[in-house]
Amino acid sequence: MKTLIKQILMLGGIYFIISFLLDMISEDMNTLYGIILFLIFFICFLVLCFRKKLMFLQKMQEDFPKTSVYLLSLGIVQYFTIFFISIPGMVYGYNAAKASYDGIEYVSVIPLYLTYAIYVYFAFIILAVLSATFYCFLRTKQQKK
Repeated sequence: MKTLIKQILMLGGIYFIISFLLDMISEDMNTLYGIILFLIFFICFLVLCFRKKLMFLQKMQEDFPKTSVYLLSLGIVQYFTIFFISIPGMVYGYNAAKASYDGIEYVSVIPLYLTYAIYVYFAFIILAVLSATFYCFLRTKQQKK
């Protein structure tokens, strides 16, 4: 895998872990922290796309290769979440709010889709962690034999 793709996925994994931990905190300012975290993620993503490499991610890949594999797998899950859960959820929320403002009833299949997407999301997390564990620990033992 190319360095740029690995670092993009690692950035997504870091965002996944920090946003997961941030969601565990129940505060009034949690939404603001989430928005700030997303903006930092987006800025880092843009910088990474233009520079093709971030030094702190490169150093993390070299110093902690097993942790990097886990971040890669969680990054795949995070990008799945962004493209297949967050964006359709925002579209549905916008359309429902617009219909409510106009005083009409809005019916969509997106809530049913999101229900199934959440099930796929949880299965995807389990598969990502299991595959990273296999890659880090079991695959290396098989190669030594």
